[in-house]
Amino acid sequence: MQAPKIPKASNAVTVTDSDTTIYKVTSGRTFTAKSVILTNPLTSEARVMIYDGASSDGRKKLDVIVGAGETFALGREELYEGVEFKYGDVIGVGSVSGVVVTIIGEEQ
Repeated sequence: MQAPKIPKASNAVTVTDSDTTIYKVTSGRTFTAKSVILTNPLTSEARVMIYDGASSDGRKKLDVIVGAGETFALGREELYEGVEFKYGDVIGVGSVSGVVVTIIGEEQ
């Protein structure tokens, strides 16, 4: 029998130019992202890379460029069945500090 799916969401987290925890995955569980919202309040575009665990481990899941002053949302159409994070926490790294990321999904 599979473990039940538990809806989860991160707080709005400002990503820096080094590993920033966006969502802490419960030990022994897999987190599936169903929606990702990125808001760039900066005056220039910014790139945000989202990893399954530390960026040094090389498990990049998403790579998004957000225009200056824009909000970009990825949902069901873009993420299909969702993006799984099973090796570690959801980690974000920006080309610059300042992009705000919220991730919504479920743990199982």
